[in-house]
Order: sequence, then C-alpha cells, then structure tokens
Amino acid sequence: MATSLPLDSAVVSCLSKLSYRPDALQQVCIVPLSGIYWEDEMPAISELFRLAESSQLQIFRLFNIRYKLWDGETLSMEDQQFWDAAREQVPSAAIFQRITLSTADQSAYREARQSCEHEFEQLFADADEVTLTDLGSGVQSFSAKFNLAKNEAEATPKEPWWKRIFPRRRRSIG
Repeated sequence: MATSLPLDSAVVSCLSKLSYRPDALQQVCIVPLSGIYWEDEMPAISELFRLAESSQLQIFRLFNIRYKLWDGETLSMEDQQFWDAAREQVPSAAIFQRITLSTADQSAYREARQSCEHEFEQLFADADEVTLTDLGSGVQSFSAKFNLAKNEAEATPKEPWWKRIFPRRRRSIG
C-alpha cells in the first residue's frame, strides 16, 4: 500500500531545515500553539508567514497531533496516517524527535497549557460574543465582539464565554 504524501513541498522544505538539536531552548507559544515547543522545531516567524495558509496549517496540525500524543490520547486513523506519512517525508525534522517528555518537560507543558488557557480567559472575559471556527486539524479561529456602548446597569450577568463553550477539564500527561 503506497503512503500518501500529506505535506506539500514548501512544508517539506521548511521542516527539512529544522534538524533536532539537544541543546535547543524550550519556548512557550500562546497563539497559535497554546503550549510548548523547542526552537529547533518551528521555522522563524518570517519564514512561517511566507508559507501559504494551507502550509502553515499542516505545520500546526503536526504540533496538535504531538500534543495529543503527549496527552496520552489515541489518535484518529486520519491523524495517525497524517503523522506517519509526514514522518516518512521528513524523518529528521526536530518535531518528530520529542515524542515523549521528561518529568520536567511534562510540568512545563502543563504549566504552558494552563497559562494559555488563563490568557484566553482574561482576553475574552468581558466579550459579549465569542465565535470559534474549526479550521480542521485541531486549529481554530476565533473572534470576539465587545459592545462598548452598552449600559453596564442594563447588562445581564452571564457565564463567561469559555465556560459556555468548553467544559473545564484538565488532562494528565501519562
């Protein structure tokens, strides 16, 4: 059975340049990743933004799949096939070298996810309307509307948007 090639040539070229370095610094990214990564895994922002949106989404999908692996989730068949085929295309890419986390990295990952959640809660706490659009592959787009003209006395208190949209859950990393 032939493996389909999920990554476009621009993504393959980009990821091929990102070889694993054991001394790479760990980073936290609020948007778009909401988690940790290492500096040898992500292209420079200027290079990332030169890629087509579809190519950027392919890269973000790889990070989303790896987060699922870190969270101990079973991958869907589609995600597993995408991950495996991408790994076949660029096996030396740094993102494929950190499939399991040390205890310290697990802690950093949990803290980063919680920090990102807190940042979004703060950002949208007073929004009158928040819209999430699923772009697929674990990527979401969001927009918020704030009614700056409303009279605070007339505003009816409501549950924050994130509690209306997402059930509060914390997953442990196994």
